[in-house]
Amino acid sequence: MLLSLRIPLKTGLIKLCSLGLLAGLCSMAFAHTGLTDAAPAADATVSEAPKEIVLNFNGQVNLVKFELLDGTGRVLKSGFEPPLPTQETFVIAAPLLQAGEYTVNWAVVGADGHTVADRYSFTIDPAAATGHSQDHEQHTDHSAHQH
Repeated sequence: MLLSLRIPLKTGLIKLCSLGLLAGLCSMAFAHTGLTDAAPAADATVSEAPKEIVLNFNGQVNLVKFELLDGTGRVLKSGFEPPLPTQETFVIAAPLLQAGEYTVNWAVVGADGHTVADRYSFTIDPAAATGHSQDHEQHTDHSAHQH
């Protein structure tokens, strides 16, 4: 009788451990919900004001917070109107933006129910487009060509 008790107990422990391991792996997978890329990108300098902000996440999330702040920290009105459906990519209409630095604050709730929040900045500089062509002109010595 002792042997028959050990087998179910051992089998039960194996099942419990397997479930615990599976739960641990699932929670680790969901724990890494985050922004994979954005447009404008983090730390980017763009020459034209974006008409929209695009946020791409590494899984299905609920976007629960979106703020666009100007260089003085003032929150600007955007096209963000919660609740939005759960998805991986969000496209938020941007207001008319001028040259300067902007910060995007966001928060999402992942499939595991945890909230993840972060921020990133980008800069609008109309001279950024002409800066590249000026550098090209400076590095290209047209006087060295013989005709």
